[in-house]
Amino acid sequence: MQFQTLDRSDAEKAYAAVYNVSGTTLSAGAAAFFDATTADGISVSVGTAVNKYLFAGIVKAALSDSTYGRAQVYGVCSAYMILTSSTVSAAAGAQLDSVASQTYLIPYTTIAGSSAAISNPWNFVTLMASVDSAAALSNTPALKTVFVRAM
Repeated sequence: MQFQTLDRSDAEKAYAAVYNVSGTTLSAGAAAFFDATTADGISVSVGTAVNKYLFAGIVKAALSDSTYGRAQVYGVCSAYMILTSSTVSAAAGAQLDSVASQTYLIPYTTIAGSSAAISNPWNFVTLMASVDSAAALSNTPALKTVFVRAM
């Protein structure tokens, strides 16, 4: 684990070493999840509906397949997210959730079958700024500021 040197101009951050086994490049800002089939504590891949509890962090820099890199496990960073439609918006403080076979996240309250009364039990990623509804965000992942806590 690597901790950013503390100073007054930047918030605290922590990183963990990861190894990409997804079969594709994970771009900077991608959500990475530990690979349950390898179970070595370092191998990561894309999200699935069943492995969201294996969240490893947000990839710091593009990570080619079968290479080592870093994932941010604590602090403010930029992560990819989408809105589920052009009429949906997300407020600061919204919990973000994984999407099967994807490296982006979506607001938890927009997942089919969820409601405001149900809280997301994992909550590793929190949106730091409001995102207004926009057609582009419902089709293309965009980098948004989030707070990660996956240590």
